[in-house]
Amino acid sequence: MTDFALYLDDGDHPDNQPFVVVAGYVATEAQWIAFEPKWRAALAQFSLENPFHMTDFMRERKKYSALKQDHILFTLASVTKTSTIRPFVWELYT
Repeated sequence: MTDFALYLDDGDHPDNQPFVVVAGYVATEAQWIAFEPKWRAALAQFSLENPFHMTDFMRERKKYSALKQDHILFTLASVTKTSTIRPFVWELYT
């Protein structure tokens, strides 16, 4: 039997919205252990803070060209995709 871990984050819950979105990834313990140094290296490559918050990146994205933004997000997404089994998304209606 393999142990799996699911890491989730919510997309906030604005008062004017009838739902909240929760998303994340599932992977084995070994995959998460292997993910961590790759993730930290990708953040360091672009001088991004750890922990990485997409809201902060989006707020400060104007300091990067569109091409650089794409490169950063592609790199981070690639680390995540190659280090996990499956994405997970759930919409909760309130």
